[in-house]
Amino acid sequence: MSLIDTFNKWKLSLFLLAFFFIRIPSLNLIPFVSSDFLATQSIARVIFLGLFGFEMLLLWLGKGSLKAYLEKNKLLVTLILLFFLELSLGIFYAGDTLEFLVRYKDVFLGLVLFFLGLTFSKNLASVAKVTLWAMVLIFIY
Repeated sequence: MSLIDTFNKWKLSLFLLAFFFIRIPSLNLIPFVSSDFLATQSIARVIFLGLFGFEMLLLWLGKGSLKAYLEKNKLLVTLILLFFLELSLGIFYAGDTLEFLVRYKDVFLGLVLFFLGLTFSKNLASVAKVTLWAMVLIFIY
């Protein structure tokens, strides 16, 4: 079994775990250790970026589930990429480049989540269950 096959088996579970982490309030995974990187929100971002990178690798190799969707909806993808490019051009006029990049990460994560959502759109029931469990945890918290 190749590395790609193994990762394909686990990618839905990783997506659901990251989706759960992003939906709940930010919690430190190790009690009494205050680290931004060990918070659930940060780990979710890392998982999302890893999944996105893997999907882009599969798309480049011609094996991804996103390939058929992108070919079918070229106009939508082109408009989204043009919007992303237009937002990116704002860095030339930004007074504080570091502050621009800090805020820009949220825009980029939104784009990543959009493409991952297209990839996992067949699993809406699983995403809905994770959302319900996150809502219960939010209510308890």
